[in-house]
Amino acid sequence: MKKGFIIAGVVLVLAFAGSLVFLTMSNKEYLNKNAKLSDINYETDKLNIYVFFGSTCPHCEELLNYLDSIRKDFGDMVRIYAFEVWENEENGQIMDKFLSKFGEETGSRSVPFFIIGEEDFSGYSSSDGMEIRETITNQYENLENLDNYKSLLTSE
Repeated sequence: MKKGFIIAGVVLVLAFAGSLVFLTMSNKEYLNKNAKLSDINYETDKLNIYVFFGSTCPHCEELLNYLDSIRKDFGDMVRIYAFEVWENEENGQIMDKFLSKFGEETGSRSVPFFIIGEEDFSGYSSSDGMEIRETITNQYENLENLDNYKSLLTSE
């Protein structure tokens, strides 16, 4: 009888662990908070959102939490790639490429800075939620090429 309880307990623990792995994997497909260039998928049916953040920036954390909270509405439309730039110089260089593309001053590492389609944003406040939702919807519906930055980010 005791052996049956142990086996049942092990099965429950493994099932729970498997669920966590699945949730973590599906979350990374939607919001990758430790993105690298090699992680980026240039899918024809997904809008890539690029977020540049600082590891201790409270506004950045609020933005990432907000983007995660709207997954149920936009999970089939977007992939979010977040790059930490205060402690990672390579990510800072990626941010500089985007800043230059949008005519912004490079090297400042002012965060959060994020790109949704052909729109760039600096800073975040909880009042920005509706604008972010509208931008995602408009950019997804109106862009022929949902990610115009492949040539900016790759040597292809």
